[in-house]
Order: sequence, then structure tokens, then C-alpha cells
Amino acid sequence: MTVEEADKVATAFARFVAAAHPGLMRLFDKNIPESLLPYPKDRILRALDTCLEQAHKHNDIQTAKAADGLKAWLRAYTNDREALTLAVQRHHAL
Repeated sequence: MTVEEADKVATAFARFVAAAHPGLMRLFDKNIPESLLPYPKDRILRALDTCLEQAHKHNDIQTAKAADGLKAWLRAYTNDREALTLAVQRHHAL
């Protein structure tokens, strides 16, 4: 993945997190269906890893912290079937 493509994917994911993630967390808790992501999860992870690599290469601590933070948010996205099953179980328990 090129640095430019990684930046595009990471930026899209950052915008998605800012706009949609809080509402999705309320609905799904810590297991959000990965089909809701703007790109496939593995592609976002590769992009964030590329951004991290570039940040470390250029001693850009702020970008490295941002990419690490986005990787942490990405962990909340899981297999759709598992996420939906857990959401239904959680809502039935209420």
C-alpha cells in the first residue's frame, strides 16, 4: 500500500470514527459489525500500520499516537454475525 493510499484510508476511518463511532458504541457496545466500516478491516489496519511506519520514520509522535489510537478503535469492529448475535443477547437481557 502506498503512503498516499494509506493516508486516504486512515483519514476516511478517522472521519468515520468521529462521526459514527459514538452512536455505534451505544448500539453495539464493544462489538460493532465490521461491514459498517468505510473500508475492509484488514485494509484499514494495513493503512494504519503504514502511517505508523512513516510516522516513526519521520519522528512524528503526534501522527504515531493518532494511528495507535485509531488501531484501538478498530478493535471494536468484529465479525458481523458475532456482533449482531451479541447485540441481540444484550438487548434481550435488558
